Amino acid sequence: MPESFGIKFYIHDATIGTTGWVDFTDRISRSGTNRLVEIGNIVHNSENQAVGGVFTSSTNNVAMSNSDGFWDDPDKWDSLKTIGNDTATWNKSDSGGEISLQKTKCKIGVETLQKDGTVKEYTMGVFRILGFDTDNASGITKLKIVGLAHWLRKLDASEKRNGRGWYENRNITFLMRELLKMEFADTSQDLPITFSLPDTLSIPTFEGDRVLSSYGRPPDRVVT
Repeated sequence: MPESFGIKFYIHDATIGTTGWVDFTDRISRSGTNRLVEIGNIVHNSENQAVGGVFTSSTNNVAMSNSDGFWDDPDKWDSLKTIGNDTATWNKSDSGGEISLQKTKCKIGVETLQKDGTVKEYTMGVFRILGFDTDNASGITKLKIVGLAHWLRKLDASEKRNGRGWYENRNITFLMRELLKMEFADTSQDLPITFSLPDTLSIPTFEGDRVLSSYGRPPDRVVT
């Protein structure tokens, strides 16, 4: 059992990859500031056994401190460092007067201090930011965040084809990767390593049983 724990909140900068996470709950470094005020509830749906909680986590608003006007001043973001100690880069409005965080990734985790003095961290969910609003009277900024499943529900799978035709004789893992690429692929059309899927999936029924398919081989050609 851990001796103590704390909530962690990260926002990924504008770089491609998985190394651009910026800790907004940093209390260790000289310039570190814990800006997190409240995260609300995190909900994990039952599908996380099949495709991982990263796809099915959901929450609403995250409240962050804005007592120093940080969220209203994009120049203050220029001094932020990633967890790899690189200077973070951010998308800004055309005028440069605002930070643009729409569809930017963020993640919530739990940091635990073990009895032997070691520190472990667990990711509770990865999300995207829809936007944020600041309230100067309260000194609070609220980030509207949604789980990655929100974006997948908006996809039209019929748009993903093998050239002009349908994919034929492909396993479900390949098809899932192709659907994920529609929303989350980088400029090289590759998925980040955080979207790793096993080559084979064993998905039980709601009762926990594993059954043989009664649908047989998928058709080699579909005429529409």
